[in-house]
Amino acid sequence: MNVTVYSKIKADKATRLVVGLSKYNNSSLLTNMTNISYPFDTAAFVVNDVKNCNTSELNSFRRVLGIIFSPKTAKDLIEYWKKNNISGPQIALDLENHFQIYFGNYFEKNNLNAFIKQNNTKNLKIILFTVKSFKDPIFKNSNAEIFKYTHPSQRGNTQQLFEDFDYCSQDYGFSSADDIKQKFSIKF
Repeated sequence: MNVTVYSKIKADKATRLVVGLSKYNNSSLLTNMTNISYPFDTAAFVVNDVKNCNTSELNSFRRVLGIIFSPKTAKDLIEYWKKNNISGPQIALDLENHFQIYFGNYFEKNNLNAFIKQNNTKNLKIILFTVKSFKDPIFKNSNAEIFKYTHPSQRGNTQQLFEDFDYCSQDYGFSSADDIKQKFSIKF
């Protein structure tokens, strides 16, 4: 493994948990971790065969990586994984080993609960991509810093929410909510 691509990235000491809803519907995209030492049976969002995926099959994974790192770093990582034919399980393990980033799905509640209990410190940062999880006591009662965002697979009206995170963004140039409120909305 070429550590250079990872060593270029400066990371803090935080442990990050990315929580999706459920497995990919397309089983060829699914990254199964059941026979590997990993806290979750499925690495949420991590695509099993990056090399052979087209751009649209990588939407969710690409956007999540853009949120974690930056769009440029996400692009560099995906290009590295494609070029070197790195498998989904190895990608999940590399992100765990180099950056303490974990990917789990909400339907694996027992595994989520165990992971949070084991890592329940202020250094744990969790991003939830499913509305079902937003009020779950598993997350609300933890010491973790919790972030909530719309699911990255969403299409249509939610695409603009990923403009700053996705290197394949169409860059529609949507106005911010604050800009519209301040300059367009009628004030009472």
